[in-house]
Amino acid sequence: MHGLTPSLIVAALSLALTACHHSDATDPGISGAYHVDCTQREAGDGSVAHPWNSLDQASALTLTPGTNILFKRGTVCTGALELRGAGAADRPARVGAYGEGSLPRIDGVCSSDPAFPDAVLLEDVSHVILEDLELTNRGDRTKICRGVHVVAKAEAVVSNVTVQRLHIHNVDGASSPKETGGDGILFDAQASGSFKTRFDGVLVSDNLLEDVYRMGIWLNVAEGARGVRSPSGAWPEAATRVVARGNRLYRIGGDGIVVTGAFGAHIEDNVLGGGNLLHKPITDPNWLYSAGMWAFASNDTVIQRNEVYGMLGPEADGTGFDIDFNQDGTIVQYNYSHDNAGGFILVCDSLIQQRSAVVRYNLSIDDYGLVRDGLCQLPPIGTGGLFQVKVYNNTFVGKEPINGSTSIIGASNHIQDPTSYEFFNNIVYSTTEIPYLGFVCPLHCANNLFFNMLPVALPPFIFADPLFQDAARRGVGREIAGGFALRAGSPAVGTGRTIAGHPDRDYFGNPVPADTAPTIGFYEPPRPTP
Repeated sequence: MHGLTPSLIVAALSLALTACHHSDATDPGISGAYHVDCTQREAGDGSVAHPWNSLDQASALTLTPGTNILFKRGTVCTGALELRGAGAADRPARVGAYGEGSLPRIDGVCSSDPAFPDAVLLEDVSHVILEDLELTNRGDRTKICRGVHVVAKAEAVVSNVTVQRLHIHNVDGASSPKETGGDGILFDAQASGSFKTRFDGVLVSDNLLEDVYRMGIWLNVAEGARGVRSPSGAWPEAATRVVARGNRLYRIGGDGIVVTGAFGAHIEDNVLGGGNLLHKPITDPNWLYSAGMWAFASNDTVIQRNEVYGMLGPEADGTGFDIDFNQDGTIVQYNYSHDNAGGFILVCDSLIQQRSAVVRYNLSIDDYGLVRDGLCQLPPIGTGGLFQVKVYNNTFVGKEPINGSTSIIGASNHIQDPTSYEFFNNIVYSTTEIPYLGFVCPLHCANNLFFNMLPVALPPFIFADPLFQDAARRGVGREIAGGFALRAGSPAVGTGRTIAGHPDRDYFGNPVPADTAPTIGFYEPPRPTP
């Protein structure tokens, strides 16, 4: 794990979900509430005084508007919770907790009963909130296991599903992770005849996932969607209103958060510490490479204000972020990426059509590579294919590894392609002096600042110290970025190029000027009011 110190690992990966003592959103005494306490010897009627005592009783209930299934805090149920039915837009069904103490826990049984691979299954359930539970699903590495599985397979759109404040951990998969199971939270749009099954209204927020065998959160929210933008911009088969926000993921075997088949999805304010742990080389029949946070077959995805670190696998992928095949309009902004063995971001060629992507106002520290192609088949230089990929106003800080190529280069030779992506207003800062030409950047590449490495670039560019507040600052947390704000007198201030369509704020929330030259890098210093 490049650049990741033992103290940093301990600080970040030893987080535990504290017991939740807030009052529950649902009064356990109201009509429509059913209570579950699996420590009780006898099955009751679901009241507070006489609760149900098994997951079978809860699974036999069909959800209706206003239904509440509440598990007693401090208790453990073994088995699978499988729910069907639906709430209503103004009266959602709810599955949660009651009482005082630690989160109620459901231990899945995929290892002993392959008929129940999921700790919690919601099948074609609209208008539902799943919250305040602890879930595990240990296996013997021969079967599919999952934490939460939300399925859409009927000929209808599944609407308004919220999964929040869960603690999901120790979810196992099979020994061939490329093909089988092991996901923490899976939204699963399945084929349903000629109808393109999809979700509308997905919120996955404030969950803690630890030690998940394959994928942390996979929002596969539209069946058959391919992310191809039609001339009219219409895409009726896509999922809409999809958000993954405020989740924390640690020690994930594969990908952290992935969205598939969505229009306008948001992946924001999440933390991923440790991923791609199962990476295997391409020579292995079960080869597997994964990235931190990304979208596939999706348009207009926004990936912002996330932190990703500790991704393994320098051979391919292993990046914090990914602009993969089959997408258009992706925006990657305001993220903090560090200590990722594969680098900051993976960029794949579009093999179908021209498409655009923007990477802006991000901070990358000690990632093993700036922009890389991994296993993606980029076109030969001069032939085009990356089209409208704009990389601007980022700050990249890297060191020189043993192999003699600076970690901030990666696959940056493609920046020289005149039909490829644009590279403007970036700070490229090497923490060790490179006594050779370190960066090829001649065309569609201007107004960048380089330090400790001499670029091959057409003017204008700046070769100087950007004057960071604290260039040695390292650690976990987006506040680390303060060390890479600029001191007074920095040659980066006011020397950037105005970019059409730029945001009005920088990484820190400072205004970006609309009518004057911006600052180079991810930080825009406050300017005096005229």
